[in-house]
Amino acid sequence: MRLFLDECVPEPIFGLLQHLLKPDHEVASTVTAHWGGKKDVLLLQDVARSGYDAFLTADQQQMNRPNEVEAIKKSGMHHIRYKTIDGLDGLGQMTGAVAAMIRPILRDLEESTGQRLVMLTPHFGGTSWYKIVDPSRSNDKSLRYWPR
Repeated sequence: MRLFLDECVPEPIFGLLQHLLKPDHEVASTVTAHWGGKKDVLLLQDVARSGYDAFLTADQQQMNRPNEVEAIKKSGMHHIRYKTIDGLDGLGQMTGAVAAMIRPILRDLEESTGQRLVMLTPHFGGTSWYKIVDPSRSNDKSLRYWPR
């Protein structure tokens, strides 16, 4: 599958996806295609004409703009979006989420018939992805051998 990354997808995600997806998939971006600054409607047309199968974006407003929705539909490409989270922690979380989910998403898209829209919505919320324990005060049974 050929995946194209929108201009709003941070450069670190591009490099990571290239590493994770090769040799099974091709990854390109507005930077590598020299299409930076191109309006989304024209970009979607050009990306589709270039033979890409899927388009990855962090632009949450695309689905709220009728002309862009029409361009997405006409492109015939699968449209994968994810929500950005501000700051370096947000970049790290979303990079991890995209990296973890892109291979299963592409596998599912390869098996689908017809165009699909994908919204990557990892569960974030404070410390929901991890738990911090003070081993000297915890009653957690898995820490029964922790020196007191």
